[in-house]
Amino acid sequence: MKNLGFENEKTFVKAINGKKFADIPPIIQKMISSFWPDIREEEVLDCDLSNRFSKPDIVIWRVNKPLYVSIKSGSADWVHCESFRSFILFLREIGVSTNGQKAMLRFLYGDGTLIGSKNFVYPLEKYKELYKDEIASLNVELSDEVFLEKLLYRFIFRGKTGRTVTADYLYLGTIREGLFASRDEIISHIRKRPCAYIKVPHVSFLTFQPFSRNKRLKNKNDPKGLTVQVKWKHMFSDLERIRFS
Repeated sequence: MKNLGFENEKTFVKAINGKKFADIPPIIQKMISSFWPDIREEEVLDCDLSNRFSKPDIVIWRVNKPLYVSIKSGSADWVHCESFRSFILFLREIGVSTNGQKAMLRFLYGDGTLIGSKNFVYPLEKYKELYKDEIASLNVELSDEVFLEKLLYRFIFRGKTGRTVTADYLYLGTIREGLFASRDEIISHIRKRPCAYIKVPHVSFLTFQPFSRNKRLKNKNDPKGLTVQVKWKHMFSDLERIRFS
């Protein structure tokens, strides 16, 4: 079965690599010219797939100057996933409090423990009711400016620590139609939207959830049951807001 996201990325490379700027699809021209306003129609650009383990999916070269782009397509709304362990270590590394780390772990396991030792998980609405004060305190902490950019770089622009290639733009769509926003535009947009009404752990409209609590209950060694997902539920409307505001 083909990976449709990867196939979409390859169409971007084919549409850009070795082509004059004037011959590139118009929506991609708009993105490129917003990064390089002085680009000329006759300039030839190179393009290739980026490192498969970094957030950028393609890199566009203007001679020796790179433009890194993360490409999203389809209806999937998650932007990041990693193991509980590496995620909690990251929170510890950037200075999130011990209480904050514990609150996140309890939520991810869903049974109120720090190690998933119970043989059940609470229904989400029940968990939110039981641990509402703890979740609220965690959300206040995660929204602190001290942590905000570090979290966004990990989830959207760079990925795990040590992967130094950083996305300059996020693009949602195909080579024919899509929406895009720069890293600075996205960070600015998120800063303006604390989304305090969200009652699960979150950073603005980015929410956290386990990949599958049921898998963990069936098999405690199944890595999917010990994986945290970061979701961006309304990516299209948020990018639309950025682009046309």
